[in-house]
Amino acid sequence: MSRLWQRSVILFFLSFSTAVQAQPPLRLTLAEAIHRGLQSNLGVLLSQERTAQAAATAVRRQSLLLPHISVEAPVAVQSRSLAAMGISIPQMHLPDVVGPFSTYDVHAYASQPIVDLQSLHTLRSSRLALAAARADGQDARDLVIRNVAALYLNAQAAAALSVAAQTRVDTAQALEKLAADQRAAGVATGIDLLRAQVQTATERQSLVQSRNAAQSALLQLARSIGLEPGAPLELAETLDFRDVAARAAEGLAGALSAPSGRQRQLWRHRAQSRFHQRHRHGTALALHHCL
Repeated sequence: MSRLWQRSVILFFLSFSTAVQAQPPLRLTLAEAIHRGLQSNLGVLLSQERTAQAAATAVRRQSLLLPHISVEAPVAVQSRSLAAMGISIPQMHLPDVVGPFSTYDVHAYASQPIVDLQSLHTLRSSRLALAAARADGQDARDLVIRNVAALYLNAQAAAALSVAAQTRVDTAQALEKLAADQRAAGVATGIDLLRAQVQTATERQSLVQSRNAAQSALLQLARSIGLEPGAPLELAETLDFRDVAARAAEGLAGALSAPSGRQRQLWRHRAQSRFHQRHRHGTALALHHCL
């Protein structure tokens, strides 16, 4: 029985590995990799939740300064006992109980705070907290984008180095064949052929190392974007030469005009500082009212 169970487990893992290997490789572009990384990164997801909570807190605190309107419409169905109320008319027969009958009553209430400094400072502090949460979320997104883009470029560079290593192996094999032909023709010595063979073996070893580095870079990229371990992955974009001299000025101007990471961090710290100031002010006002 135990042998049958072991065989079934082995067959299951073999079939699972075969199914994984049979999957077509996922061709991934840089934009798709960044999109997957943003969707699977926990830091980005947590920052989105914190931003949503800060926005909800700001809306809730803003409601304290808005007009409050309430409407009540109670309905009562009741009966009255005339005898219990002491109502009687001599020589006239009246029923003991009157009803049932319904009564309707509608009330509308409206209230509007005129001066509420505590709620005002609390609202301002919550808006500053929302701005700080949004800055944190943007910082987390930028960090994920930089990391995924760096891993993608690293994988591209490793793939290019692997292709270059394969080219060197082809060249070394051609030189080895040339050295063998020259020795057969008597125009080269055995040491020349041995040198070519050593060079071919060295380039083959370098090719193996380059391929391992390329696979390792792909694994790091797959892990950063949330793919399953062992999922086949290919890069849809390769490193190639592009003339960017015409776009260099535009790119430099855009980079200078766009806010940098340090500027966003400075904005976030300023928003957090103003939030704490408003919060302390509101707390002081609340304590003053209590006293």
